[in-house]
Amino acid sequence: MPDYNLAERKSHAIKSSKKSWSLGILEAEKFPSIALVEGVPDFLYAHLLVLNEGARKRVAIVGMLSATPPICPEALVHFEGKRVRIFPHLDGAGLGGARRWQKQLEAARAKQVDLFDFSGLVGSDGTPIEDLCDLTKFTPEDLEADQTLRRMLP
Repeated sequence: MPDYNLAERKSHAIKSSKKSWSLGILEAEKFPSIALVEGVPDFLYAHLLVLNEGARKRVAIVGMLSATPPICPEALVHFEGKRVRIFPHLDGAGLGGARRWQKQLEAARAKQVDLFDFSGLVGSDGTPIEDLCDLTKFTPEDLEADQTLRRMLP
């Protein structure tokens, strides 16, 4: 059986697919704010966060399925005038991708763009928080008690 080099990266896509498209950007049109996440687990957890913060009418979830590609120009125009908070992964690829997206979004005239800082956060189990989905390492009580984590959305 061929190897296809599947072990060399975390994210795989079908040849000729458009990995730079922002998942959910068209659905975000009527929302003033966007939570931009990397990867499917963070995309799913962000929906729970919107429900928990009561932000269903204010914040749309948009996902990049990998940190590597830039946001494609066709998607960038839909970020204009929006408040965007990027939830990066705390690894080289994640931070590099988030910084690249931040520059792209600022150039595309997003109203405000910032990055959520997970550095220094440690879950209830004692392990570091390195991305949005890692918030599952907190108990609900810990999440409610931590002021940084109570209102994370833009």
